[in-house]
Amino acid sequence: MVSRCVVETGTSGLYGLLQRVSPEPVLSTLVGHIRDDEVGHYKYFYHAFLRYRERERPSRWQVARVIRQRLGEIGQEDAYLALKNAHAVRHPGQTFSPRDFQRFQHTAGHWARAHYPYEMTVKMLLKPLHLPGLVNRMALPLLARHARRVVAP
Repeated sequence: MVSRCVVETGTSGLYGLLQRVSPEPVLSTLVGHIRDDEVGHYKYFYHAFLRYRERERPSRWQVARVIRQRLGEIGQEDAYLALKNAHAVRHPGQTFSPRDFQRFQHTAGHWARAHYPYEMTVKMLLKPLHLPGLVNRMALPLLARHARRVVAP
């Protein structure tokens, strides 16, 4: 369930970014609804995790290990394939090259530096750890700063 929370955190962050950078109000509203839906998915899996945690009693280290492992599995392959297929629809007959993907990553990095919801994302990732309040408040800005460097170097 924690692994699913990580996935939903990533998708809600992505849609939050798209909502913030979209110059088109209708698209911004639409991706905002999708982001809200992804947050709802997160809550569903989080509550399922809470039920599991009561029965199984995993340690924080076990939960943290699952979060770290799932974050490590997030790769560029899904984004590459999605962009390649979008490119094929928009530009039939033209090939999509790794250079095209690099250009997109460069642009997306600029968007992410300025608009990615880092604090929300880190809060969602920390929540299953059920850290004491003071530790959570101290960790949040440090991890948000670290996430900013990882997502948009």
